[in-house]
Amino acid sequence: MVERLADPPRWVVSAPPFPGPPWCLTPQRIAAVDRAAIRAGLPGAALMETAGIAVAEEILARWPGGRVVVFAGGGNNGGDGLVVARLLHGAGRPVELALFFDPPSSSSDAALQWRLVEPLGLPTARIGSAEEGRAAVVRARDAACVVDALLGTGLTGEVREPIRSAIGALDDSGVPIVAIDAPSGLDGATGRVRGAAAHAAVTVTLGFPKPGLFLADGPELAGRLVLAPLGYSTDALDAAGDDPLEWIPLATARAALPPRPHDAHKGTAGRLLVVAGSAEYRGAAALAAKAALRSGVGLCVIAAPEPAAALVLEASPEAIAITLPVSRGGGLGPRAAELVARAARQADAVAVGPGLGTGAGVREVVRAALSAPVPAVVDADALNALAGDPSPVARSAPVVLTPHPGELGRWLGRPASEVDGARVEAAREAAARWRSHVVLKGSPTVVADPDGAAALNLTGNPGLATGGSGDVLTGLLGSLLAQGVPAPLACRAAVCLHGLAADWASRDLGERGMTPSDLFRYLPLAIREVETGRGGHLLEALDHRYGSLLAAGLA
Repeated sequence: MVERLADPPRWVVSAPPFPGPPWCLTPQRIAAVDRAAIRAGLPGAALMETAGIAVAEEILARWPGGRVVVFAGGGNNGGDGLVVARLLHGAGRPVELALFFDPPSSSSDAALQWRLVEPLGLPTARIGSAEEGRAAVVRARDAACVVDALLGTGLTGEVREPIRSAIGALDDSGVPIVAIDAPSGLDGATGRVRGAAAHAAVTVTLGFPKPGLFLADGPELAGRLVLAPLGYSTDALDAAGDDPLEWIPLATARAALPPRPHDAHKGTAGRLLVVAGSAEYRGAAALAAKAALRSGVGLCVIAAPEPAAALVLEASPEAIAITLPVSRGGGLGPRAAELVARAARQADAVAVGPGLGTGAGVREVVRAALSAPVPAVVDADALNALAGDPSPVARSAPVVLTPHPGELGRWLGRPASEVDGARVEAAREAAARWRSHVVLKGSPTVVADPDGAAALNLTGNPGLATGGSGDVLTGLLGSLLAQGVPAPLACRAAVCLHGLAADWASRDLGERGMTPSDLFRYLPLAIREVETGRGGHLLEALDHRYGSLLAAGLA
């Protein structure tokens, strides 16, 4: 039995939903927005003050007592840290400083902030060597937290001494770290570590989140993410450029779940054809079909060889089965493609690929599934069947490709590691090349559209790293398409809801032991919470690390 939603732990800080557009801006783009805001009359010192207030409030709420040590570099990030020090001192907190720059010889905004902080007489250490950096960490070991205001996202090369040694010592100290904008040493654009980067307990990112917080090493290093709006004007936001990368808030998922009219029936809720399964991979068809039914499709028709079709009906008697003939050699028989083509013409959407295998007749069946002018999801073995010749996806109706990096690598002709190392770029390239919507699975899942738009999914956890999780996603996505949800919205809603169900399951069951079948307990409930406007409460109950971002746009 699913546990009821509990109240969040008392120490959880409920951040208000982010009020701006759901963008992830690279350091270069956010710098352009900052410059535009300053030209429009918003002083840089005001931006720094707003940033410092957000960080100080987070510290006061999460660590209500104890000493705070601020490690400040000589750039804008260090200036933000000095604002934090001044505000915490004003709130009565003991504050100490470790300065990794020489204020008298600096003309930066950090030096300006130092003129406001110096008269306060805070205990201050000047750090000029690796040994002094490590010693500063030793002195901070009993602090409530350390503020990382060393480098932020402005890093252009490798981390150098003495900051490098200080970061390494901080990582080993066990003291909670509050990073301003990004953990120092983390590339804000790519998520790669530039020589050294500490693990933050909380990262307060400024203005907009940076893609590197979600890519590569970013999620491991950033900890809980809090977004601090800086009050940019609409004109300043124009400087962000075209097609900024987005994240997917729950409001997007809710938009894909409109209320059903009182006279709705199975015919108006969509008919999905799922072409999946084989003698070897029977469960894939059952998982996809059950996910479709659990997410609201009116009719789910499964086309599969007899062993897989039988398992589907055993697991979901609500489904309709079309048994595909099998040849003596074990492949799909010659009439299988004809049966699939006929069923596809009667469907509102098609999902093809999970567990089909690589035997004879698979490519013909995939081509038959794509022959009808209805939205289609192409997954797993269907992707493998088309890798040498993707021409069947060139069609007027929307196509959604749902590869993992290995499958997309076969389409793009490059190693999986290369795809995984440039997830956003690879997904955008594939979407443009094949005029399809691409859902590149992994951490994070990337959704890319043919027009260049792209978004990151912030739900989900390593518990999904189990065979069958993708089959559940395929069924859910096909269900939304069959219900008439436009493809760009269906892709975003499906990955968001799929991950949200997994986050709920991991809270109750743990990541290591949860299975794709467990999602069927939580997927309908997650859909219900989002659909009825209780998504914000669910995020709080789950104590979601990206709660303030996912709550953007919720009433």
